[in-house]
Amino acid sequence: MTLPIPAPEPVRLMRLCALASGSKGNCIYVDCGGTRLLIDCGITMSGIAAALRQLSAHSDAPVTPCDLSAILVTHEHSDHIKSCAGMARRHGLPVYASAPTLSAINMKCGERGIPAGCMRAIRGGEDFYIGDIDITPFDTPHDAAGPLGYRLDAGAASIAIATDIGVVSDRWMHAVEGAQLVLLEANHDEAMLRSGPYPAALKRRILSNRGHLSNMACARAAVQLARSGTRMILLSHLSENNNTPQLAYHAVCEELRGEGIRPGEDVYVGLLRQDQPSSVFELECE
Repeated sequence: MTLPIPAPEPVRLMRLCALASGSKGNCIYVDCGGTRLLIDCGITMSGIAAALRQLSAHSDAPVTPCDLSAILVTHEHSDHIKSCAGMARRHGLPVYASAPTLSAINMKCGERGIPAGCMRAIRGGEDFYIGDIDITPFDTPHDAAGPLGYRLDAGAASIAIATDIGVVSDRWMHAVEGAQLVLLEANHDEAMLRSGPYPAALKRRILSNRGHLSNMACARAAVQLARSGTRMILLSHLSENNNTPQLAYHAVCEELRGEGIRPGEDVYVGLLRQDQPSSVFELECE
C-alpha cells in the first residue's frame, strides 16, 4: 500500500508593500502571519483603504483597515501622520511612537488626536513584540520631536525602515545593518536643491544633519548595507521638486558598481513611488 505524502508546510513570510512614499505622504504596510502593521499614515484614510484593496486583489488573505494590528509612527511631520489619529479613533488601533512624538501629534490634532487608550510610548533601542514581529526602534537624526526608525524581525526575515534622516551615522546604521530589506531615504539631488526655487532657510534645513539624505549620502549608505548582507534596498521619500527617480537610481547604482557591488545581482535596488503602491516584497522567515 502506498502511503500518502503529507503536504509541505506553508512557508511563513514577512511581506512589505509601500502604499505611498514621497514628500506628499508616506505609508508602509508590513505583515507576518496574523500581524499587520502600518508604518506611518501620511495619506488619507480613503487612500489607505484603496491601497489595501489593491494589495488584496492578488492575495489569498485580503486586508482591510479593520484587520490592522497597529500603527508605528516615525515622527510627527504631516507627510507621516495625516490620518494617524483618525485611523486610531475609527479602528481602535494602538499607535506606537516615542513619547515626544505622541505629544506632538496630539498638539497638532487637538481634540481630534489619538485616544489616550491607543497611545503606546516606546524608546529607541528597546525592542518589543507585536504578534509575530520583533520590533526594534532606533533614534534618527531629523528635526522632529523624537524621531525613530524601525527594524522588524521575524525568524530569518528582517526589514528596516530608515527614512527622514539628516546624516549617515554609525548610531542608526548599526541598527539597520544586516537587514535583508532596507527602505532607505534618497530625498534629493544636491545640485537640483541648491539651484531650485526653495527659500534659503528651507534649503539649509534639508541639507543639514537633521534634514534629509541626499542621493549621494544614500548611495554611500547603500554600499555599507550591501557589505553587511542587505540584499534589497528600496529608495524612498524622493522629493518631487528636488529629485528624479532616474537621478536617485543612477547615483546609488554607480556608487555600488564603483565599490565592486553589482546592482541586480549582489543587491536589488528598487524605487518607491508617491502615486501608487509598490510591488509586494516577500521574505522567508524560516
